[in-house]
Amino acid sequence: MMPLAAVFVLGWWFFDRADGQLARRQNTVSAWGAWLDGNVDELADVGLHVAVGSVLAVQTAASWPWWLLVAFLGGKYLFVHGLTTEEHANGEEEPVLCEPHPRPLFLSGKAAGWLRRLYHLPGNADVRAHLLVLALATGYLAAELALVAIYYNVRWLVRYVLVARRLGGTR
Repeated sequence: MMPLAAVFVLGWWFFDRADGQLARRQNTVSAWGAWLDGNVDELADVGLHVAVGSVLAVQTAASWPWWLLVAFLGGKYLFVHGLTTEEHANGEEEPVLCEPHPRPLFLSGKAAGWLRRLYHLPGNADVRAHLLVLALATGYLAAELALVAIYYNVRWLVRYVLVARRLGGTR
């Protein structure tokens, strides 16, 4: 059953990638479509991980999968909330659900570009989708759920510190 779930998640990832490409080729890109796509992607990510947590809880008959799921959801919420409120702190009128490129500290040129790509690599939904497919195919669901829970909590902490430093706040 898990390998079939991995195929379905891989199919979801493929079509998620294809819809944006198709919209660009057909010149039908819109702000509404970009907003809807980003929100559906986040909802799908949450739904898939709720399913993973539920399967783990049933398989293990333990409560720790629910705690991993709570850690994932809390970290994801704080991270996404931090992205949307950063625009308000920067004085922009409307929040946008997309991560701006960070300003590299003390770096320029190729090193800054490399650092920017490294920073955004784990934030790329493709990496997270492939990790989920790998976990479903191999049965390492607990490791995947723990990794994304740690990932989002570390990422929101780092993001808040960087934004506070950049804006000169000490909150």
